[in-house]
Amino acid sequence: MDIPRILRSAIQQRMFPGAVVGTVDSKGVERIYCCGKSQYIEGEPLTACSIFDAASLTKVLPTSVLALMAIDQQACSLTTPVHTILPRFTGPHSRGVTVQHLLTHTVPYEIPLSKLKNRSAEEIFNTIVTTGFSRSPGRDYAYCNATSIVLGRVVEALWGQPLDVLGQTRLFSPLGMKDTTLHTPRSMGRVVPTEVDTWRGRVIRGEVHDESAWVLQDLLTPGSAGLFTTAPDILRFLQVLLHAPQQLFSEAMCDLIVQNYGEPLGKSIGLGFERNQPRYMGSYVSPGTVGKTGFTGCHFVADRTKGKGLVLLSNSTYPRRKYDARRIDRVRRAVTDSFFLKRFLL
Repeated sequence: MDIPRILRSAIQQRMFPGAVVGTVDSKGVERIYCCGKSQYIEGEPLTACSIFDAASLTKVLPTSVLALMAIDQQACSLTTPVHTILPRFTGPHSRGVTVQHLLTHTVPYEIPLSKLKNRSAEEIFNTIVTTGFSRSPGRDYAYCNATSIVLGRVVEALWGQPLDVLGQTRLFSPLGMKDTTLHTPRSMGRVVPTEVDTWRGRVIRGEVHDESAWVLQDLLTPGSAGLFTTAPDILRFLQVLLHAPQQLFSEAMCDLIVQNYGEPLGKSIGLGFERNQPRYMGSYVSPGTVGKTGFTGCHFVADRTKGKGLVLLSNSTYPRRKYDARRIDRVRRAVTDSFFLKRFLL
């Protein structure tokens, strides 16, 4: 297996200072690969215990997973209109938005939240829930942080608790994910920095990297970003998803998750997860494979057919974020291909 060589090559090309990869095979055997340091200069060597800002992995874990669990327990359905759960969700075409639209990112948001980062948390959230849309939902795939922020509020309304509490009590603690949190980690010495941020004027370490999510934390727990975790903890989640999904979902829900909800749009879209995305899942996973990426340089892949899963955690945004995702996607794809079938040269 070429994973260590791929990681070393990526470090030499300055795609990230270091990375940790975790894999679980069809027999449940786990392996961890650590390479590089937390920073290019004077950084600590990365270990299995290194804690990363997992960015948009938050959209799945805990946000989508908690929503799917709520549906499983009949707290709502996929066709439940969002405005019946969140009365504040108003504006043109908003009444047609359902929970399924949130889970499949087919809500036609056109809000660039990055341009709202200098506003207050209340102003940002009010914009998200009251602006409305120029067209009806379900007609296009429109990936947007705002969608997951709304889903997070839906989850809170359905369960009657804050998202961070729900994540901890219903997912992280029960699954033994002892280093996973939606707060600043307690073990700051193990936290990997994400960026030298000119907007905040400091090195970002132990606080959410995404600017709008960082501002929103004054008001709520964003469902879009803010997850801090380790490779072993994500492997615990993958072990359950692959080999004991009944701990989280009914059999019917497991089948729903891997269906293609984007077929009418000519796309591959899972329920609460990304589905069949060769740009980072590579060429050798099975149809219906699910996963997620994070802007900081993270991703996970879960192939239920093969019973195999993988997580890569890195800080590719350090010391400065890179706007061309194709570079880190090459690494993601190479690592995933190496594990799922054969050697793959970076």
